[in-house]
Amino acid sequence: MSSAPDSPRAPTAVLTYKATPPAISIAPQPTPDELAFDWTLSPQDLRVVLAHRGHDNVLRFAVQLCVLKKHGRFLSDYAQVPAAVLGYLSRQLEIEPLAALTGRARDNTEGDYQREIATYLGWHSYDASVATRLRTWIAEQVAQHLYVDHLVEKAENWLRENRIVIPGPVVFEREVNAAYRHAESGVFRRIAAQIPPVVRQAIDRLLAVDDAGGKTDFMRFAEYPPEAKAKHIVRFFDRYRLLAALGLDQVRFAGVGRELLQRLAAAVRTYQAWQIRPFEPDKRYALAVCFLYEAKKTLLDDLVAMHAQFMTAMERQS
Repeated sequence: MSSAPDSPRAPTAVLTYKATPPAISIAPQPTPDELAFDWTLSPQDLRVVLAHRGHDNVLRFAVQLCVLKKHGRFLSDYAQVPAAVLGYLSRQLEIEPLAALTGRARDNTEGDYQREIATYLGWHSYDASVATRLRTWIAEQVAQHLYVDHLVEKAENWLRENRIVIPGPVVFEREVNAAYRHAESGVFRRIAAQIPPVVRQAIDRLLAVDDAGGKTDFMRFAEYPPEAKAKHIVRFFDRYRLLAALGLDQVRFAGVGRELLQRLAAAVRTYQAWQIRPFEPDKRYALAVCFLYEAKKTLLDDLVAMHAQFMTAMERQS
C-alpha cells in the first residue's frame, strides 16, 4: 500500500447504489402493439373520461389515466405524447384528433384530475405515512443485501406494487437518498455497539502507521497468499495468531446478515488505512471489525491451502 498523499480526500460512501430514477418514456412512434397495450381504454375508462368537458381536457385526462396505469406516476409534460397516441385515444373517444397537447390544464384542474384518476384506479397518494413505510423497506433491503443496485428504480417498483402514486423524480430520489443514508448509519451503529472497548483499542493500534513506508498492520491482512513456502506459512500463521488474540469472537454481529458482513469486509479492501482513519467512529470501527473478522477466516483457509500445497511439493521432491 502506498503512503497517504499530502491532502488526502478519503471517499465517504461505502454502501453505495446507483440512483437512476427512470423517467416516463413514451415512444415517439409507438407500434400497434404498444398502442394496444399501453393506450387502450376499457368501456368503464371511456365513461369516466367522457364525463369531462372540452376535447383538450378529455384527452389530458385519458393520457394521465393511461400513464398512471403503466408508469405509476403522472406525466408532467404533455408535449411528450406523440400524435399517434393522441389519434389512437381520439378514435376511442370519438372526438376530433389533435396533433399535439401543449401546456397544462389549470393547476387546480390538473390536481383534481390526478386525484380523480388515482381514486378511480384504486391508487393512493404519497404521504407521510407512505414515506415512513418506504424508509422501513429501504432499511430492510440494506440490512439484508447491503448493496442494492438501482435502488431508486426498485423503490419505485415497490410503490407501484402497493398502488401508490410515485412523486416526481427529483423529489423521490432525494427521499431515497435520505432513507439510504439513514439506513447506512443504522448499520454502522448496530455493529459498532457490539464491539468491546478492548477490540476498539486494538483496531486503533492496527490502523496506526508504524513504519517509514506508511504501511499498517491492518492492511497487511488484505494481502493475498504468496507461494506456499515455509517462511510464508510461518508469517501467515503469525498473523492468524494476532487476529485470534484480538477477541473478535466477542463480537456477535447480532442483526447483521452474513451477506452484509461479507460485503462490508470486501469494501474495506478497496480502501487504504489513511482513508479509513478519518471516518466517524461508528463507521470506522464497524468496517474494521467486519474486515478483521472475515480476514481471520480467510487467513485460516489460506493456511490450510498453503500447507496442502507445501506438503504436496515435499511429497513430489521425496
